[in-house]
Amino acid sequence: MQFQAQVINSSLFVRIVQCIERQSKTAVLMLTPTWLHIIMVSDTEGGLQMWSDVDPQALFASYRVESLHNNKIHLEFHIDNLQRVLRSAHSSQSAVLKLTKVCRAPDTPHYCVKTFPCKC
Repeated sequence: MQFQAQVINSSLFVRIVQCIERQSKTAVLMLTPTWLHIIMVSDTEGGLQMWSDVDPQALFASYRVESLHNNKIHLEFHIDNLQRVLRSAHSSQSAVLKLTKVCRAPDTPHYCVKTFPCKC
């Protein structure tokens, strides 16, 4: 499973995430080679559902998604964590988002998205 993208429009990404954050604290990010989907389900039962489809070219200069599941990656995340990553990207001139594997204990891999300075 690999995801890497060079952020060029972090302000738009932040605005999208802020809209979702007002409704829920968690969401699902579905990454495909052609689209970035952000899916939010309200914290309350029977609540609001929101689905945002974003063309990666609107946010990223380069965008790569690879997985054994038809090149689709599904991530459930806390929106405040993504906002923190995007604020870091917004304050830098250019940044790269990467999905990295973090093993906290044997047989329990977790993944996180981190920003890295762009070596352009």
